[in-house]
Amino acid sequence: MLFRSRREQETRNAQRDLNIAVGRPADAPPVRARKLALAVPSQADGNLVDAAAVYNPELAVRLAEVTAAQRSVEEALRDRWPDFGIGGGYRIRSPIDDGLSDGGDMFSLSLDMTIPLYAGSKQNRRVAETKSRLLAARHAEADLRLQIGSITRNLIDESNRLLEQAILFRDEVVPQDRLALDAAVSDYSVARVEFVTVLNNWQSLLRDEIALEELTA
Repeated sequence: MLFRSRREQETRNAQRDLNIAVGRPADAPPVRARKLALAVPSQADGNLVDAAAVYNPELAVRLAEVTAAQRSVEEALRDRWPDFGIGGGYRIRSPIDDGLSDGGDMFSLSLDMTIPLYAGSKQNRRVAETKSRLLAARHAEADLRLQIGSITRNLIDESNRLLEQAILFRDEVVPQDRLALDAAVSDYSVARVEFVTVLNNWQSLLRDEIALEELTA
């Protein structure tokens, strides 16, 4: 009875300290965390891997680099084509006394074409360079996708392993600890075991309950 009273007092003290730590009145009712439900591991690992890739900011950067490199290739290819230009003008003229001009307005139209004479030595080299950058960007994107998939699958495996352990503790280990504690209390009440046996079994139960909470978290 004395031990239980001391334990309850320590629990109340811990609740007050926790309330103060989060800015709540010391004697405010404790906020209970939502109990997580343990379930059999899901087989939808592929969906998680896809989601990890979709929401990965580094991969978004890689995709943007691929898009930019692709546009550079397209621009370099267009530089090998001739450029055409059309221009027009309108000029207001005043009459000239010597009769060379009666002052009529003048319209003009021009057509020009620029031919890339150095396409073989200049533009082609630019095309090859931009294609190399595009290939490097695509390789970087593919490598990152593989890394994301590997890391995500490792995390899934670790999560499933911890989940299996948590289910084991919930369904087998902790119930057995409680049975052992109840048996020790019954045996102690008839002087079959010493009180230290009850304490040891209780300590085992508390340790495994803490382990279960940690695994669930």
